[in-house]
Amino acid sequence: ANDRYIHLELCHEYTREDFEASYRNLVRRAAEYLYINQLGVTPAKPDRTGTLWGHYHVTMYWGGTNHVDPIGYLAKWGISWDDLVEDVAREYAAIDAEYGHKVR
Repeated sequence: ANDRYIHLELCHEYTREDFEASYRNLVRRAAEYLYINQLGVTPAKPDRTGTLWGHYHVTMYWGGTNHVDPIGYLAKWGISWDDLVEDVAREYAAIDAEYGHKVR
């Protein structure tokens, strides 16, 4: 799968400030890659569609691995997967509003 997808890692942080900076970077980068490729932002689904996946979703919907991150790590900081999807979608819309005319 590594040659077919864009992979982003969320570093494990130990302070709220560092987590928030890392999380903002993840959200921005995910939105940028999805926007550049005009994929939109949709969560992973059991029918194997969607444009935003975590290891958890690969484990649940494709198999071949037992990883469940980043669900637990995000929860430690009060963030759900749905929150992440919403944040990426919001950032995607902001990119479109600012740069859409230059990308299309």
